[in-house]
Amino acid sequence: MHLDVNLIKKLRDITGLGVIECKNALITNNNDIELSVDYLRKSGNLKIEQKSSKSINQGSVFASVKNKMGGILELNCETDFVARNEIFKKFGEKIINFILLEENGNIEFINKIFDQERKNLVLRFGENIIIKKTFFLKSENLISFYLHGFKIAVLVDGIANSSCLIKKIAMHIAACSPKYLNEKDIPEYILKREYNVQMEIALNTKKSLEISKKIVQGRMQKFINDNTLLGQEFIFEKNVNVGDFLKKNNISILSFVRFSI
Repeated sequence: MHLDVNLIKKLRDITGLGVIECKNALITNNNDIELSVDYLRKSGNLKIEQKSSKSINQGSVFASVKNKMGGILELNCETDFVARNEIFKKFGEKIINFILLEENGNIEFINKIFDQERKNLVLRFGENIIIKKTFFLKSENLISFYLHGFKIAVLVDGIANSSCLIKKIAMHIAACSPKYLNEKDIPEYILKREYNVQMEIALNTKKSLEISKKIVQGRMQKFINDNTLLGQEFIFEKNVNVGDFLKKNNISILSFVRFSI
């Protein structure tokens, strides 16, 4: 059977596979491009299943804000080489744009929509790719995002006179990784567990119960400050915590999301 070189090239452009694989697919499917793509997808699905147990701890994060809406995404792969590839990045950007267009960040929905395209990329790169986490936010307030390279993404919902100030808070969150907004957001069981640990440490120093309680009180406040956005020292102003910075500038932070590779 005569094979048109242009057909082989076209199939390679679509799948990213080698000349021999594309040539054999075209021969098997009588030069039909669509049938050849399906044929390679079927064989590629076997490769995808074989890769499911491999470590997928690299990737990129993506974020975008548009018309009072924000989206954030973590897209994982096996190597940093693929994470930096433009085709991989365009796939992530496409998902983010879709999240904002559909106003839907449900991970099951997103995975269903993009599953075939994801599998095509697995075929192209020869390593597993997963859409790990997605988030969608809609608010009447200011939404800001910050990307630190392609490894950390932050989305912040707040009230302020300037979006630049909200952006600064997003940058702080990227750098300091607070787990909670304020003390009220820390689950009671976490506070109790930390208290019990600190009390046992204090009592082991042979100090009295009264002194131990005072020591633990200070350590618990430090624990709360270290783990809450409002309690952390602001990276842009020494000796000023984020809570005080917000009050001074009449800012309210309602929520935040931080994704990182």
